[in-house]
This record gives sequence, C-alpha cells and structure tokens, in this order.
Amino acid sequence: MDFACGARKDHARTPFPRRDERQIDRSRYLVTSLVLLTVSMTGCGVFPKHRKALLISGLLSMPCSLTTFYFVPEYWQPVRLLNSPLGIEDIFFSFSTGMMVWFLMGVRHGNAISETGWSKVLPRYFKVLALGIAMIFLMRQIPIMVMSQALIGIIIIGVILSWNRWRALPAALLTGVMFSFFYTLFLAMMFVIFPDFSIQWTHSNLLGFSILGIPVEESLWAFIFGVCWVIVMVFVFKFKDPCFI
Repeated sequence: MDFACGARKDHARTPFPRRDERQIDRSRYLVTSLVLLTVSMTGCGVFPKHRKALLISGLLSMPCSLTTFYFVPEYWQPVRLLNSPLGIEDIFFSFSTGMMVWFLMGVRHGNAISETGWSKVLPRYFKVLALGIAMIFLMRQIPIMVMSQALIGIIIIGVILSWNRWRALPAALLTGVMFSFFYTLFLAMMFVIFPDFSIQWTHSNLLGFSILGIPVEESLWAFIFGVCWVIVMVFVFKFKDPCFI
C-alpha cells in the first residue's frame, strides 16, 4: 500500500476494499498496544507522585475504545488477536493514550489530581460522555471521510468545554504538539518493525498525505486528541492551578 503524497480529489466516503487478514499476523495490533502501554506505565514508575493522576486519566480515557465501532471498517480494519469487534488491544490503546497525554501535561506543570469527590467529578465526566455520543451522531450526518468527521467533532467538543477556561489552551496546545510528535514517531517505529502493519488502514478513505510513512490523519488525531483531553481533564476535575488556568 502506498502513502503517496497528494490529496484525494474526492473527499466523500468511498467504497472500501476488505483487507485480507492472512496478510498480517494477528499479534501486531496487540504488541503495538502493549508497547504503548509499557511506555505509559513507565511514567508511573519514574514519577510516582503523578501515579494516581496518570492512572485516573487512563481509566477515564478507556471508553474511547468504543469508537472502534465508528472507525471500522471505513477508516481502518484492525486485525485483533481474538477477531472480536472490540478487543483488548483497543482498551489498552485508549488507556495508554489517556495516560500519555496527562503525563506530558501533568509532569510539565506539576499538576496532581486533588479533587477526590467523585460525586462531583462523575457527573461532569458523564456530561463529557454524553456530549461525545451526541457529537458522533451529529458528525455522521456530514458526507465526508470518517476521520475528518471525528476530528471536527473532537475540535467542537474541545471548544465547548474550554469555554471560560481559555487560560488552559496554551498548555493544552503544547501538550497536543508533544503528543503528536511522540505518537507519530512511535507509530513510525511500529511500521518499521512490522511492515505489514499499514495494511490495516483503508487507504481509499485516507487524505493521501503521510508523515514518516504514517497517514497524516494519525498525527492530526494525536494533536487534536492531546489538546482536547487536557481540556476534558481540566473540565472534569476543575483544576485551579494558576500556571495554566
């Protein structure tokens, strides 16, 4: 499969070919998710005072694994170990990315989650989940490629949640840049180790640009998710650190 530079002429959703699962080892996605999980968990060991915050961020991010039903098979067609609609690979990935984003944010600013009153935290978190679900249904009505739908939806969620929290944006934007840089390099490394890994993407529904051989959508997702996840955490836990809020 070729990631030749150049935008597709037709950005509408197009029929997608089913990839041949025999072309890729079923352990690839699992190994990639485990490596990402290991890297993220290392942060807990290196910075023990942030362990609680990192684990909570990872746990709150886990429901993002359910978006696999949104992306498959239009955006990509992952080969999972157990060939299930939702795999442990998706859960590990979402948990790890939530941890990694807050690692890049929290360690840099010294932020620790101080509000432990879950009776207050959970209602705000469920508001975020409800907003996300509503955005999925709304974005599905737009006749553009599925990842473009998702990125626009995430941006809208970030704008809504950042209302009256604009002081968090500089730190959030920097975190997004750092996470995108890390994620792009990580995925590029996985593509080198597993050359067949790219078979899982539905190339007919990609923009056609690449960074280090990685679909540009992946780097854009990492940046936008990184920014938005910081805003989500600030909203859910009502951080009052004057460094960025």
